[in-house]
Amino acid sequence: MTQETAAQNIKNQLKFIFVNEKVEEFKKKPVHRKFYWGLERLSVEKEKFLAWLCSSGLKGETESF
Repeated sequence: MTQETAAQNIKNQLKFIFVNEKVEEFKKKPVHRKFYWGLERLSVEKEKFLAWLCSSGLKGETESF
């Protein structure tokens, strides 16, 4: 394994850990939790769910209200 490949592997691992930590943090918030719950449901069509969410006009500040 080259030094460049090893560095890329470490970068990918750190990115994976960071993303998972953020997802877990969002799951603790009431409004954000509903988003992840909706994505994880088997009966939900993810494309339609994401399209609806993007067109809903919700902002990041919505959680604090």
